[in-house]
Amino acid sequence: MDSLSDSEDSTGFHKFGAIIVEIKDLLSRSREISIQHTLREGNFCADYLPKLTSKREEHFQIGEIPSYGMGHLLQPDMMGISRFRFSSFFFIS
Repeated sequence: MDSLSDSEDSTGFHKFGAIIVEIKDLLSRSREISIQHTLREGNFCADYLPKLTSKREEHFQIGEIPSYGMGHLLQPDMMGISRFRFSSFFFIS
């Protein structure tokens, strides 16, 4: 997130520098985009992606279209519906 909000272009040496530059370009074209940080457990899509890639041999892939499994995860986000995930964490005192 810091790389996206930095006004200086320090992405040249970042391992994902080219992708960060493309994201910055997309953000500069639209006034209707906002980026907010959330924990992975609260972001179903961010939780889904590592599971998807762990089943593939490629370590890096750019998807132009959301995969079938991710489509149903994106739909509530596009509609502005919040979802909560209940965890199985418990504390022993």
